[in-house]
Amino acid sequence: MMTKMALVAWGLTASVVASNGARKLSSTVLSAMADAALANPVPVGDGEDGPLVTMAYEVALAWLEGANNGAAIGDGHNSYCWGQIYLPNGARTREGWSGPELVSDPLKCANVVVRIVHTSIAMGPKDCELCLYARGRVTPEARRISGHRVDLAKKLLSTVPTPTVEPLARL
Repeated sequence: MMTKMALVAWGLTASVVASNGARKLSSTVLSAMADAALANPVPVGDGEDGPLVTMAYEVALAWLEGANNGAAIGDGHNSYCWGQIYLPNGARTREGWSGPELVSDPLKCANVVVRIVHTSIAMGPKDCELCLYARGRVTPEARRISGHRVDLAKKLLSTVPTPTVEPLARL
């Protein structure tokens, strides 16, 4: 199983690849992503790859939704944090968190992103893993957005080397 340190290292490289070198994710956001990935890996992939696949989804979403900006606010001040969680008119997440809380606490953002990715994968069609994340329903636009995000996650998994963490030698 990958350690948190290995996931953070992988995520840093993946964020540079995702952005074509434009902007890496901060260590605070990467740490939060790794914690969320280890706590609740997505139900795709097999076995021990779950946290890495989850991290790939998170990194892809961070770039394509928030341009690797942990404090991103978009959609007319209705979408918050690097995951661009849509909370219109002062709405709160299922966990009770506000948009400003997601922006100020990367772990809250990461936990919500992973929860929504889980729901989207579980409830959406197999050929549109992130349709529900993208638009809340299956539409042609959601299919395009989902495909773009899933393709980036797959590219990261296939091109960014997985770090190996060797156990410390006994003294």
